[in-house]
Amino acid sequence: MSRGLLVAFDGVDGAGKTTQAERLAAALKRDGRRVRVLREPGGTALGEQLRAVLLAADGQADEPLVQACLFMASRRQLVVEAIRPALAQGDTVFLDRSFLSTWVYQGVVGGVELELLEALARAAHGDAWPDQVLLLDLSAEEADGRRAGRGAADDSFEARGFDYLEHIAQAYRDMAARLPELVTSIPAGGDPDDVAARCRAAFDEVAAR
Repeated sequence: MSRGLLVAFDGVDGAGKTTQAERLAAALKRDGRRVRVLREPGGTALGEQLRAVLLAADGQADEPLVQACLFMASRRQLVVEAIRPALAQGDTVFLDRSFLSTWVYQGVVGGVELELLEALARAAHGDAWPDQVLLLDLSAEEADGRRAGRGAADDSFEARGFDYLEHIAQAYRDMAARLPELVTSIPAGGDPDDVAARCRAAFDEVAAR
């Protein structure tokens, strides 16, 4: 049995990662493909505990290197417990966020060396390295509007304000330009159906390799 595909959806808060991952998963399941959607951080009992610490509004894990290590611990547990077994069965796995977020938030913006973060990410994933990262590219203005429309309380990252969000959005674009073979940038503004079509086209390209 051939190895399954591992594709991550990433981008700023409000870009539609969860929505588009679930929409594409549902479409592929209708076509007869086995698909799992997993979130980062989280997806396992340990990962969910680490997620609660990382996103706590009290900022108890507020230092970038501490955050990066916790994200990587959650990521490794997800690989061992869920991703690797699913890929071994030939399943397609979608990640709602990925190590690219760690590289952006804790690396480009937080100041942790990218070389260290890459080494940690590769150690965490091992032989389950993503086949592609789909970056849902959305302006900070539109992302901020979507977040406000959700009406949910901000987590420790969202609470940092618009300027921080704008910095994050640009950092994602810069990272995509540095990693053209790994990251596919998908315009995420406008009609969600149009975005879904772009995601499907990008996935089909990966699947056809």
